[in-house]
Amino acid sequence: MVDMASADSRQSLESVLLLGNPVDGVEIIARTDALRIQSESLDFTDSQSLSVAFVNATSLLGKSLPLLIPQILELGLSQLETAKCVRIDFDDLFALEEKDIHAFEGLAPWAPFVVEVFSHGSLRTSTFRYGYRLYLGTKQIFLRGMEPSSSTAKRSIAWIARRFLF
Repeated sequence: MVDMASADSRQSLESVLLLGNPVDGVEIIARTDALRIQSESLDFTDSQSLSVAFVNATSLLGKSLPLLIPQILELGLSQLETAKCVRIDFDDLFALEEKDIHAFEGLAPWAPFVVEVFSHGSLRTSTFRYGYRLYLGTKQIFLRGMEPSSSTAKRSIAWIARRFLF
């Protein structure tokens, strides 16, 4: 069901991550640009059909979606790509938390660290370089006694990434 008729469905399947199925026929997926709640048969603009579709939901998220979808659309924290696909930009996921809406927290396991990887230059050229930053929550941290560019720091970052992110 991942290949929906939205404009972004032309992206390669590698850029799609299925995060959950709150009820049969409804998927929550992550693409490189946003989170999507989508269905091939359910019309997200019809609140009555939303209530009926999610009546047998077992997860907290599934039970809350019939109320949550109209609410986040009204708040401007999501958009209808089609009547069957609600798009939530990643920035808006943070805005949901600021409004004390925590419905999506259980989709991905929590990790204490965030590793930001960035690059300069073009791949396969001598000018290509990459860098990284390590965060604990929103605060950038450094490994004690190590410069961020040292080989020991690089091995430590790789270990942390393997241990906590994969």
